[in-house]
This record gives sequence, C-alpha cells and structure tokens, in this order.
Amino acid sequence: MVTDLSPGWTDGLEGPVDVVVWLAQSRAYHDFPAGARDMFEVNERAFFELLEWSRRSGVRRFIFASTGSVYRSSPLPLVESGPCDVTSMYAATKLNAEHLLCQYSPFFDCIIGRLFALYGPEQAGTLVADTIARVRAAIPVSLVAGTGPTMTPLYVADCARIISSLVEMERTDNPMIVNLAGPETVTLEQIVRAVGSLLGKEPVIEEREGTPASFVADITKLRRLLPRLSFRPFAEGLVETVVSGGLPR
Repeated sequence: MVTDLSPGWTDGLEGPVDVVVWLAQSRAYHDFPAGARDMFEVNERAFFELLEWSRRSGVRRFIFASTGSVYRSSPLPLVESGPCDVTSMYAATKLNAEHLLCQYSPFFDCIIGRLFALYGPEQAGTLVADTIARVRAAIPVSLVAGTGPTMTPLYVADCARIISSLVEMERTDNPMIVNLAGPETVTLEQIVRAVGSLLGKEPVIEEREGTPASFVADITKLRRLLPRLSFRPFAEGLVETVVSGGLPR
C-alpha cells in the first residue's frame, strides 16, 4: 500500500484494527540538514498522527521499527537498558518517536524493535546495499582503521518473521524494547571483501584514521521472547543480496 503521510493522512483510515506495525521512515534519512524537515515530518509528525488514531480506534498493540543507531557506540554488546547517545538527525527522530510511543502504553501494548544493519535482496540505501553498489562500480569504500564499523546484520526475511512473531506474541512488558539483530558479528571490511569475492572484483578501500564504531546487539532478550527463532547465515544472506543485483556472468 502506498500512502501519502501529509498532515491529516489518518483521516481516511478505517478500523477496527487490532495491531499496528510502523515500518515507515523518511527516505531523506542520510541527508542532513537538507532532509531534516522530511525526517521530522515522517518519523515524528506522521507517526504521532497514527498514535492518536490508534488510541481512538482501540488498537491492542503497536509495534514500532526503531534503530540500533539510538545507542552509544560501545566495544561491548549493546543491551536494551544501555545508554542512548544519538549522533544523527535520523537517530534523534527515531528516539523521539520511541519516547512518544511509550506515553501511549496506558492505551495499548507498545513494542519498540531496534533494528540493526538490516540487509537483503531488492533493498537500497542500506549500508550493505550501498557497499555492494560501491564495490560493483569500483567506488572507494572508506574504512576507519582499516576495518570500519562492527555490526550484527539482520536478514530482511528473518526480520519479517520476527515482527510477525511479535504481532502474535502473548502480552509482555509494556512498553517493551527489544533489539532486532542477527547473531553474527562482522566488520564492514569483512563485508567489503566478501562482496568483492562474490563479484570477482578487487574492492577499492580507503583507510581513515580514527576509532571504528561498534554497534553489536545483544539479542539475549530476543531469543528469550522467541526461543524457536532461527537466522539465515550471513554468508548465505549476502550471496542472495548480491545475486539480486546481478552477479557477473
């Protein structure tokens, strides 16, 4: 469904609705300050309108796709109770939306899923998708300290199954925050070299000085909530992601 999120966009929505899942985000999330207004309009103003509509419509559960970027980078795995320290307009709007959602916990179950490094076929604008495009086009990839950030990527199909399970899950803490991430820890350098191998191209790497960021999710809580959860191995998911963009023949 394609929806215009301009002011008043919820006026045409029809109920009853049992569960709302908010996955929308501004397409200008990389573009600051030019995209600042769009980020605010989509990630906060339109989001608030849906919260109010959900309250009036008797929604039972509201699931919000936030981001692991709200955390402070840490060499240790990031737990849901850890400190937040946003360093981008995008992360700021997502964290603000989390705070807004929590105020509605008296009216419906509020579940915040903090997504980490989502990747998969037919995606654009994500870190993995951009890395594939750069390696394919022989555009340099900048790596801090030669490794770049460390992360726990989540395959898009796994993410869809997790969210579906959260929809059906019995009532839990309210509000509840849970990390949505994969179990494997990789660096951007490892991704770049793996993509280069799949494409049969030597990646162009530029090293920069500094301390690489680390956004490794602790998924203990996620596994406890969904004990039967399984994940696509990152190597397999990366192959499918690269293939979706066309491997050389």
